[in-house]
Amino acid sequence: MRHRVNGIQLNVRDEGQENPTLLFLHYWGGSSRTWDQVVSELKTDFRCVAYDHRGWGESDKPETGYSIQELAYDAEALIQALELTRYVLIGHSMGGKVAQRLAAKRPEGLEALILVAPAPPTPMAVPEDVRKQMNHAYQNREAVEFLSKISSPLSRFRTRFESRSLKTRSRANWLLTMLGRRKACSKISRVRYPISPSPPSS
Repeated sequence: MRHRVNGIQLNVRDEGQENPTLLFLHYWGGSSRTWDQVVSELKTDFRCVAYDHRGWGESDKPETGYSIQELAYDAEALIQALELTRYVLIGHSMGGKVAQRLAAKRPEGLEALILVAPAPPTPMAVPEDVRKQMNHAYQNREAVEFLSKISSPLSRFRTRFESRSLKTRSRANWLLTMLGRRKACSKISRVRYPISPSPPSS
């Protein structure tokens, strides 16, 4: 289904009925389908909501609105649209960075924060040649298949070729957010919820 928030349409997958609701935020290059296997295991006990961030999957792809704060606004607006009263934020990589920013606002109804290999809230030092390579990472199937081989186990569950994902300018804006030129660290100290780090890889 699609929900209109902040002037755009977000593609949302909503399964299960029990509280609290688990709200899943995917990584850079992922989509709501990233969480398919996780949701299939949990939907009998929880309501599971996974959505495509703006610019990815089946959600709208505007040329602006990709700062950490704006992505957190999208998540917050979706929570309000779905009328969630008890929920847990679960963020992977870039989604973890967004989840931290939203949790820092201490929104009503948030009960816990689960971070799965989150992107750091501080700037990431990435060489310019690597940055350029990342900017073209999802332009063809071969690049996606290469990324699936080096990604985390969670990412490999559902790494897919999203041929309609991200216009060039949108992709560049996403990179600015993920690599930390737009800092999120100043707000993280406000997080006051139970935080569950992901377990180490076996």
